[in-house]
Amino acid sequence: MVIMMVLGPMTSCRQGNSRTAADKDTTGATARTPDPGAMDRETTPALVGRLKGSDPASVQARDALADRWARLAPAERAKVADAVLTWTVGDLEKRAGAGRTGLARVLETMGPAAPAGTLAAFAQKHAAWLLAQDAGEVGEVLQLVTVAPYGPHMRKALLAGALLAFDVTLPTARQQRVLSMITGCAQGPERKAAGEVILKNLQVKEKISLESVRALGELQTEGATEYLRLFVQMDVPLALRRVAVEALAAIVDDPVATEVLYDLAKPVFFSILSGDALEEKLLERARWAFAGLGKSRACALAPKEYASLRKVYRKTPSAALAPLREEALPSLIRLMWCADPKKTRADVPAALRTKVGLTP
Repeated sequence: MVIMMVLGPMTSCRQGNSRTAADKDTTGATARTPDPGAMDRETTPALVGRLKGSDPASVQARDALADRWARLAPAERAKVADAVLTWTVGDLEKRAGAGRTGLARVLETMGPAAPAGTLAAFAQKHAAWLLAQDAGEVGEVLQLVTVAPYGPHMRKALLAGALLAFDVTLPTARQQRVLSMITGCAQGPERKAAGEVILKNLQVKEKISLESVRALGELQTEGATEYLRLFVQMDVPLALRRVAVEALAAIVDDPVATEVLYDLAKPVFFSILSGDALEEKLLERARWAFAGLGKSRACALAPKEYASLRKVYRKTPSAALAPLREEALPSLIRLMWCADPKKTRADVPAALRTKVGLTP
């Protein structure tokens, strides 16, 4: 199970598997293991009362409660789920993976009966622990948000915790982990809001990282376009320039981002018109821009741009430049559409418009 992996070394969720974690006390010293049969004979309230520490008796009480779960009445289930989750979160490091009943089974079987408040409180501490310990692979951690009914609580807690934890001065690996949780958990309007938190941090700290720039694009961050434009225009390392262009390409709902990409693509259009080979550096940047211009995006080019774009479209290039024109064609037609859809319909055949993803 995913939850078993992200919480470290846990025993199987299935009954009857290894009990090595329950056969030792929390210091690793051998302890007298309570008789499981005796646990089975105890009343449910008595077992709940044993959930006090991380000792073998408490762990076996939790296991016994899980074993009898199917026989419990609905009212009992709510009380037991609340007690088990509250006990587990008291020391996740020692209790989540101890005994026969891992956290996966607890959340899947008892989670639906637990009070919403208990699940929310558990998620907050669970998320804080995962963030503080750097526990589990990011992909596995993010799958926790799919476990109903725990997932929604965990998603909100992980997102809030990751936003608080983010700082552009963090070590690269740590920063990447935190940003992956932010982009993986944020939904709907939360995405732009999360991007704004990241952008503000970059501006206040006056620092930048490749990871944070990627996140600005992925989150469609409001107000990030002008910030990213600086790194396209300035003399910056190639890797940073490329990531900035890719982020702008990802921000599809800002017309200004389209204008920046258009500026990067213009040298190719001029090359097609003049017949002159393009400098490799400019060609590379134009190709980065094509990746964004070839997709549906907000755009507000001035109608006067249409005439220039139409010249490029109608130009028959030299044999050497023919492949480049073919590569640029989807972006070129979309830019024509942006400047004047009516004229584009007249100049570009329906089949070609459809091929590049435009309305026939």
